[in-house]
Amino acid sequence: MGVKAGELAPRRSWVRELVAKVRPFDILAGAIVLLLGIGAPLFQYGRFVQYRGQANIVELYVYAVVCFAVLCISWISFRDRQWDRSLLLLIGVGVALHVAGSIPLAGGGRVYDLVAAGIRYDKLVHFFNSFVAARVVLAILRFEGASLGRLESLVVVLTVLGVGAAWEIVEYAVVRTVPHNGVGEYDNNMLDLVANLAGSICSVWLYRLVHRDDPPPEAGGEEEQ
Repeated sequence: MGVKAGELAPRRSWVRELVAKVRPFDILAGAIVLLLGIGAPLFQYGRFVQYRGQANIVELYVYAVVCFAVLCISWISFRDRQWDRSLLLLIGVGVALHVAGSIPLAGGGRVYDLVAAGIRYDKLVHFFNSFVAARVVLAILRFEGASLGRLESLVVVLTVLGVGAAWEIVEYAVVRTVPHNGVGEYDNNMLDLVANLAGSICSVWLYRLVHRDDPPPEAGGEEEQ
């Protein structure tokens, strides 16, 4: 038996209501979950085991779990805020670059180990993600109506450095617990932080340059209705 036209109306209305409740941050969160939860194990597991050994797959999962936890906290806290869609896109690109860096290469090593113009892919990812992270911190300050005056740029850079340092602590935990990991030595960790510093400073500088004529932000971040 076919479905009558009158019976489809309530269903369509329910779908429209559901779609109306979807926020841009929901789409970003869903894309990241798919990337971390499906893409990484599905497309990387076999190559990880083949070229880096079984132990290295644990390293990948540790990073995925940490990213997922941060995503959940961010989604709960900020999904209803009026995010710039271009910023959300940049966040997604940053996560994709991070996951892609873990892909092993046929000749040995990982994408993270590739070097262009004397700079490792790993450092470029740190630079890019810190650049984006600085914009995220600026957006959150606007949401919360925080007025820091001339200290704002310094606070943003130090916040990004703090988040980067927390990530290095996660990598240190991997070094202490996962044999044959691909984290690197002390010099690598410090260069990661240098890349984070450069990315955050460039982001703040560019933001100030673009918005130099803008009026001061209003107190209180608006939520999407």
